Amino acid sequence: MRGSRDGVPDMVNVYRGKAFECLSLAECMNNPEERAEMVRFARVWMSFTEPIAEALGAYEWPRAYQWPRLRPQLSNQF
Repeated sequence: MRGSRDGVPDMVNVYRGKAFECLSLAECMNNPEERAEMVRFARVWMSFTEPIAEALGAYEWPRAYQWPRLRPQLSNQF
């Protein structure tokens, strides 16, 4: 199979193919609500082809996250 590594298909092309199938089905539908649903499914399949910003582990925070700084409360009473 073209675009595969070690017999595993390139999943981006698989997802694009599924999106195309949904759009092809949507073209044949007469019901506007069903057609819109199929277009939404196509968008979902296409979203799987987009790169993710950063794959985080289960216990990692995004880099932009700022931990609240804990400052000791000083008492003015002596």
